[in-house]
Amino acid sequence: MIEDNDGERTDLRLSNELVAKMADGVCLIRARDDAILYANPSFEKMFGYDAGEVIGKNVATLNAATSKTPDEVAQEIGAELTRNGLWRGEILNSRKDGSTFWSSVVVSTLDHPFFGKVWISIQQDISARRRYEEQLRNLTERLSLATRTSSIGIWDLDLRTDGLVWDDTTFEIFDIPKVPMTREEFRRWVHPDDLSAVQAAAQHAIQGKTRESVEFRIIRPDGSIRYVSTAEGAVLDEQGNVVRLVGTIIDITERKEMEIKIEASARLSALGMMAGGVAHEINNPLAVIHTSAEDFLNRMKSQGSVPLDIALRHCERVLETSKRISNIIKSMRHLSREGSHDKVRATPVSKIVEETLATCEERFKHHGVRLLLNVDPTLSVCCREVQIGQVLLNLLQNAFDSVAKQPKERWVSLAALVRDDAVELSVTDSGAAIPPNLKTKIMDPFFTTKDVGKGTGLGLSISRRIVEDHGGKLELKEENGHPCFSFRLPLSSHDEPYAA
Repeated sequence: MIEDNDGERTDLRLSNELVAKMADGVCLIRARDDAILYANPSFEKMFGYDAGEVIGKNVATLNAATSKTPDEVAQEIGAELTRNGLWRGEILNSRKDGSTFWSSVVVSTLDHPFFGKVWISIQQDISARRRYEEQLRNLTERLSLATRTSSIGIWDLDLRTDGLVWDDTTFEIFDIPKVPMTREEFRRWVHPDDLSAVQAAAQHAIQGKTRESVEFRIIRPDGSIRYVSTAEGAVLDEQGNVVRLVGTIIDITERKEMEIKIEASARLSALGMMAGGVAHEINNPLAVIHTSAEDFLNRMKSQGSVPLDIALRHCERVLETSKRISNIIKSMRHLSREGSHDKVRATPVSKIVEETLATCEERFKHHGVRLLLNVDPTLSVCCREVQIGQVLLNLLQNAFDSVAKQPKERWVSLAALVRDDAVELSVTDSGAAIPPNLKTKIMDPFFTTKDVGKGTGLGLSISRRIVEDHGGKLELKEENGHPCFSFRLPLSSHDEPYAA
């Protein structure tokens, strides 16, 4: 509980439970006096405080002195936020018991309706990483021990013999016995859907004589799936030819699982925001069913029977509207799936659009926002249908929020048109163009221009990743002075069958 400028007691809540459950520490700081207004459980645990103990504290008191005093660090961050609205860095912090730890920090500014300008800080404990870096700098002869401690495996591929050397940590990550390894043997353990990406990264490193990195899944002997990240670099001989690839590998399963949970929460949050529109979608056909049933019942009570033509008409209306409700619910269940492991397949664009609009079209109508469609019904694209539907749903939601309260003309345009050998999907709205200073940050995680509690700041960053996983790029452009988000998907041949 913090008092605002009028002395009113204001209970600061973040409506989205995602922040409260995040592994990273998150706190909200009042800019004018650096007082902490809110801290999630991870932040309190990170600093060794009980629930609510850090509320009201000056954030500088949590910093430990290094070459700069805590006040100097706070002033440096405040100056950077004033200039750019964002600060990234690493800070030495002091826990309640006096011990210290390093954290990686991202701080951005936003305007709060009660507290004015505030800072939102996201911190991740990087003490372990800092210790490993120091070990690697000062004790290079103990590299094997340091990498084992930090669960980083090392591998070496000789391109001349196809022989593959793994250290102990790499074998532990794959959970297989220490046996002679070849590139072909390694491929056995890679998830089939990710093998092409792994091979492409290796070819890029060889052809470009440079460093490449790739994240992929492996299948252990017990059938369990783990996520790993590998970084590899080319080693040249005296003639400049690539003779070896040397790399590191890290098990990132816990991080990926957290990302999946965050994305699922953000996806469900977006669907929740559509709940009002879905209620209207269902209420209207329910009213039709109710009216038909009521008329049928009244006739039976007053007349003892209902003419056949009237009975058939009522039955047809009830059946038709029941199917409409069923389709709406089906679309909601469809879009709420995670979808990242679905196979890429040819999908009619009209089907994706239809499934998406079923959850939001009535909301546009109810608020007087015109929905303009320009979708070629003959087009099909290669994609994961559920994920692309989630991207369109997010873009439509953002566009609706942008124009819903405009006093003048309000419209949102959804288009799907052929561009070269691809289909470009775009969502444009009647709002003003996005200022240049926001364009570079608008797709960053947790960045949002919406009011507190009305957005997670994850929608666009997740949408961008989904589009990039499909080999495309989510772009922010302007169409006649209006904001337009667009991306392209591979055009599939018209005779390619769609697997329903």
